[in-house]
Amino acid sequence: MRTYGLLVLLLVAAQGCSPEAVGPTGLQVFPTQLYTGVDDGGGHYVVPVAARGETGLMWNTADTSRIMIMGTDNGAMVTALRAGHAQIEVDANASSSVSVSISVQSYTAAQRAAGEEAVGRIGCQRTYCHDANGPDFTPSGIGRYADLDLQAWILYGKSLRNGTTVQFHMWPLTLTEQMGIVAYLRSQAPRGMPAF
Repeated sequence: MRTYGLLVLLLVAAQGCSPEAVGPTGLQVFPTQLYTGVDDGGGHYVVPVAARGETGLMWNTADTSRIMIMGTDNGAMVTALRAGHAQIEVDANASSSVSVSISVQSYTAAQRAAGEEAVGRIGCQRTYCHDANGPDFTPSGIGRYADLDLQAWILYGKSLRNGTTVQFHMWPLTLTEQMGIVAYLRSQAPRGMPAF
């Protein structure tokens, strides 16, 4: 378990941070790297991406077999259709554009169920943790983090991006439970658009 945890830390540190986008003429899109998933039980997970600074936004992808996008001037909801990688192009009246990369991970329904059970067992959704008033661990809050980033938060209570720690946020979990919690969190309905 500890060896795997160290591997998680090293891999995530080597990955670096995902970029945050600012377009050349005021178009801002956040985040510019999205992570979501699908599962073998028919789950097609949804992840939001926010936008501001321009109007008349057009949300497009060349890979309509992998993702589906429903967008407005404030952002878009992206539904995963199958695993792999895709690009989203956000265009503002042909005056500026921003690219968003999306990585769709494949999970199993069994992983998602194990994650749901683990979240319930350790009490993540209790008052003042990740309830409606606590930190958002729906895709609105976690959509910019890769699976290894999320597993490090769960295992060590520490952000690998900025060193922030969370007290009492270290859980003795099996590898199946770690991966399952990530799958379960990605499968939740987003609370809204991510905050810039």
